[in-house]
Amino acid sequence: MFNKKGEAIEELRGALTFVIAMFILLLIFSSCQITKEKKKYEQFKLSKEEAQITKDLNFFLKIPVDRVDNSDLFMITVTDASHERNIKMSELIVENLMEARDASRTGSYVLDGAKKGSFKSKMDNIAKQYLQSNRRLVITLPGPKILYDSQQAHPISAYNTPHSIAILPVPKGQNEFDFIEIALSLSIN
Repeated sequence: MFNKKGEAIEELRGALTFVIAMFILLLIFSSCQITKEKKKYEQFKLSKEEAQITKDLNFFLKIPVDRVDNSDLFMITVTDASHERNIKMSELIVENLMEARDASRTGSYVLDGAKKGSFKSKMDNIAKQYLQSNRRLVITLPGPKILYDSQQAHPISAYNTPHSIAILPVPKGQNEFDFIEIALSLSIN
């Protein structure tokens, strides 16, 4: 006594279970692929932003500037009257740092109170005039010891934000140099 009706229902139930299981597996694999493509896109977007920030930093460091009557104001001009030559922003930053250096500590770039305020004021002025508002400028000594941060925020490495770093030599004695890092990143605010 063979029941053909029951056998067809069993086959249908098995086939539906198989189709549903395959559909679920297909959804899982396609969602993994979507996640993978999303990560690739985010990495591409991050690399484009890093390239732009690197261009911005290079442009910023090469800007020709001129000091105006020893004030904290700077203007883009062809020559610097006190030096009779073009002066780049990178050279101006090094000069400001050397002026602010604590003279009592030979070769040290530990900034004392008043000079630190002056250095910060000059750098704030430079950052406001020459950088976009969504950029953060950080100057550090190896260690890392932060000499200047345009936003007084957490260290750049603590965030996964696109940034670019340039290393500049700063004289600290005869034939001796410190190297400062100038980092430009997207603002985290």
